[in-house]
Amino acid sequence: MMSKLSLLLLMGACAIAIDQDLNYESNYGIAEMQGRRPTMEDEVDCTINDDHAFFAVYDGHGGKAVATFARDNLRKNCALDQATTDDAIKETLTKGFIQTHAELSDAISYHTGSTATVAVIKNGQIYVANTGDSRTVLCRGENALALSDDHKPDRPDERKRIEDLGGRIVFWGTWRVEAQLALSRALGDRCMAPYVIPNPEITQTVLTPADEFLILGCDGVWDVFNNQDAVDLVRVELKNNGDDCQKAAEALMNAAYEKGSTDNISVIIVNLKSFIQE
Repeated sequence: MMSKLSLLLLMGACAIAIDQDLNYESNYGIAEMQGRRPTMEDEVDCTINDDHAFFAVYDGHGGKAVATFARDNLRKNCALDQATTDDAIKETLTKGFIQTHAELSDAISYHTGSTATVAVIKNGQIYVANTGDSRTVLCRGENALALSDDHKPDRPDERKRIEDLGGRIVFWGTWRVEAQLALSRALGDRCMAPYVIPNPEITQTVLTPADEFLILGCDGVWDVFNNQDAVDLVRVELKNNGDDCQKAAEALMNAAYEKGSTDNISVIIVNLKSFIQE
């Protein structure tokens, strides 16, 4: 009965399975829009293999080059197939972010950069590694649960870290590092070192039968939606459209635009029911 399963990890009454015979592409949806910006600077990555699932949104600034480089290199640099324990997975995610940043040439990353919010499903857990202000949100039951915390310069711990290094946090339309960058962490942005760093913060969440879906989005979503309102909209769309993640992603993207988002808008919706068996 279990011969089809490439991965099966029992967790009490819950099991997570990645079955290569199933069409998992039907259980996630991607929606991207240039929106009101003059160019599109976002990238996304959705990959499922027999060991884990990997989903990422990269929001470039100052150009698309760093986001594209991250899309092409961060996943392989994380080397998740080789990590089995919780500590090893977290360590390899951190190393993957730092290595990707280190591999960026000065030519494309001195004045440009990208956020990265990455969700990995492995070993019955959801690991989220985040740098910048893109965000990953879990719907557990009817409730929104943030699995990442935005890296903004006015976040008290980020402000302290930067000011302890001799940097300044200045309000110029919004809070900015050295009156320039409205992020305190990012891939690239070498001109802002040592204040802006690529190191991700990582959360680990046990996957449960109550978990319905993930939303990964750039700040073009979160500038106009709070977490719960985004979850509520996606829940309705999935219910009305037979769990069609693509339609749900497009609905959230379009709603963000209609609510006045002035940024690029990129959304990934992941139906977690496809990874859980009871």
